[in-house]
Amino acid sequence: MRPGGCAAFAVVEAGEERVAIVAEVDRRDQPRTSDNDLAPVLASIRLAIASAHQVAPCSVALVEAGTIPKTTSGKLQRFLCRDALINGGLAPLASWTDGAAIEAVAS
Repeated sequence: MRPGGCAAFAVVEAGEERVAIVAEVDRRDQPRTSDNDLAPVLASIRLAIASAHQVAPCSVALVEAGTIPKTTSGKLQRFLCRDALINGGLAPLASWTDGAAIEAVAS
């Protein structure tokens, strides 16, 4: 995982607000792995969030480093990231979802 490269935001799933996560993976020092090799990372993220915050994410996506949109000052742009996740604008290396469709939270 990359420091400063993880975005958490609310999405709507089956009419209920839930949490989705997009995290950048820095694989420069790692050999290229298959998506199946990232399954334990997805599981670890889900478990860590549930343990620390008592909430289960509905979606976790791992993306290449530099994928999450940021402002010119380096802050994460969660709304753009959420929209990219919902509209298929991200190309995840690996992802997990609980199976239900997610949509944007009404503003």
